[in-house]
Amino acid sequence: LGVQKPRLWGKEYYHLVDEFMNAVRYRWPKVLVQFEDFDSSVAQRLLDKYRHTHLCFNDDIQGTGATSLAGLLGALRAKGEDVNTLGDQRILIAGAGSAGIGISQVLYQAMLEQGYSEKQAKDAFFVVDQHGLLGKERMHKLNPEQQAFARDEDNELPLIEVVKKYKPTILLGVTAVGGIFDEALVREMASHVERPIIFPLSNPTTKAECTAEQAFEWTDGKCIFASGSPFDPVEMEDGRIFSTSQCNNMYVFPGLGLGASLCGAKRVTDRMLYVA
Repeated sequence: LGVQKPRLWGKEYYHLVDEFMNAVRYRWPKVLVQFEDFDSSVAQRLLDKYRHTHLCFNDDIQGTGATSLAGLLGALRAKGEDVNTLGDQRILIAGAGSAGIGISQVLYQAMLEQGYSEKQAKDAFFVVDQHGLLGKERMHKLNPEQQAFARDEDNELPLIEVVKKYKPTILLGVTAVGGIFDEALVREMASHVERPIIFPLSNPTTKAECTAEQAFEWTDGKCIFASGSPFDPVEMEDGRIFSTSQCNNMYVFPGLGLGASLCGAKRVTDRMLYVA
């Protein structure tokens, strides 16, 4: 499949994408382009370049973010909390690639929609990559999208230490590192939060940050759980059975794309993602 030649990089790559975007719109003026599985090194740059001039969206960045937002609003309802308290949460996101930053961006915009200030919204986030917490001490190593979520202190603080110090109410995983949400980390989170929200979103199941069984067992069934991969219902030793929810962008991109096409939209806006 594909062209049996080395992959293009740099200027040649961007020239090819630009040629395609212009050609496909010339051929079908109302076409909607969905970016899918683009490498994180180029995904955000391409989205930023075309989102204001073409009808397009990136499913891995915006679709994952919109699905996560919907799941978190549902989780807040399940806890009996107002869905408009998103900015009052402490949100720990493990994974600072296109998916992790995309989720952060969508949640941030949702907080602004709910009336929070930019500072209040930014203060709710703790984004961790393989080196630890994103901090301003290494701004020169971060891309512009990551820089927006870099914190003033605790640069490269390890994941478990972030949990201990900041006591997150929400834990999201988009690392594709199976088992990174281990027993010590989940139990530490549960010791500070009555009903922790835990979303290991990586797939397939072998790359999930933890399993449904582990999350429910380590929180004594108190967590609100959703995953990127499907898991079977979990039966606890005391007989309680928990059905698992799936938080996957497959629930968003078909409707988002169809809706944008049917209404004759010229752009896919942040507001459209929030409403979706």
